[in-house]
Amino acid sequence: MRMRTLSVLLLVAPLATLGAACGPTPTPAPPTKPAPTPTPAPPTKPALESSLVVYTPSGPELTDPILKKWAEKYPNVKVDVVKAGTGDILARIRAEKDKPLGDVLFGGSTVLHEANADLFEAVALPDDAQFAVTDKNNKWHAYTTIPKPIAVNTKMLKPEQYPKTMKELSDPKWKAGKTALSNPRTSGTAYAIVTAMVTLYGWDYVTDFLKNAMVTKSSDEMFKAVRDGEVAVAFINEDLGVKWVAEGALIVLIYPTDGVATEVDVFALIKGAAHPNAAKAFLSFLQSKEISELTRDIVVRRSMRNGGRTCACLY
Repeated sequence: MRMRTLSVLLLVAPLATLGAACGPTPTPAPPTKPAPTPTPAPPTKPALESSLVVYTPSGPELTDPILKKWAEKYPNVKVDVVKAGTGDILARIRAEKDKPLGDVLFGGSTVLHEANADLFEAVALPDDAQFAVTDKNNKWHAYTTIPKPIAVNTKMLKPEQYPKTMKELSDPKWKAGKTALSNPRTSGTAYAIVTAMVTLYGWDYVTDFLKNAMVTKSSDEMFKAVRDGEVAVAFINEDLGVKWVAEGALIVLIYPTDGVATEVDVFALIKGAAHPNAAKAFLSFLQSKEISELTRDIVVRRSMRNGGRTCACLY
């Protein structure tokens, strides 16, 4: 039985070979093309809420040009601005933390933001790496740096009387309300100034300086006191001082030779913000190159964005 099967196989094999040799060569089938890989759809941007609440210690000289540009780009997002001193704003955010009414804190120093980091949401922004300083925890995001020179009212002092250093402001000759400082408990500007004073000369110097100074509730009141001749000398944010000089105010700016108080101005997303998508869009907008250039040329501040030039109007 085994032999018979083998014989059949031997017989069939040559016939199959013969048929293959004599028949037409079959045309090979064309290779099958692989199906194209579908292009993934771009990620959908979250819809922006129609409202945004911004808390800020900054005045309209900063916020107005920026909010005007925002309205051009995002006309369907209405921005409500609440202005107060940095200390008052931080107290308000803490009081509201279980049900936040604000979305963004626009302004304030890195020191104050870090001291209140629990009030803010970590968020990575596309342009964070473009700035000279960053927060490793992504709670605050750099915007500008603000030197705080001494402003002197030129109607009240002659050039030879102008202070040249911060140290001499503790001299008794400046008594009787000839100088002013805003309250550092409510003013981030004053907090930065006092920090610089302590760094340079210690707390005894601050005590002596305060014996001479009129203490105002807000930095705005301090600025106006020297502009309006209520005091002869006070500190001022550089950008505002430069603008007032250009507008004809009778003040001159003095950059103390022993040190100039300076703060890095930052912004942050308030934890639990009611309008998170609009808030994140606003933060990214503030970081953009367009707003960095507007800040330099119109607001007249020193942007912290890398590669930008300083306005020629600054000292």
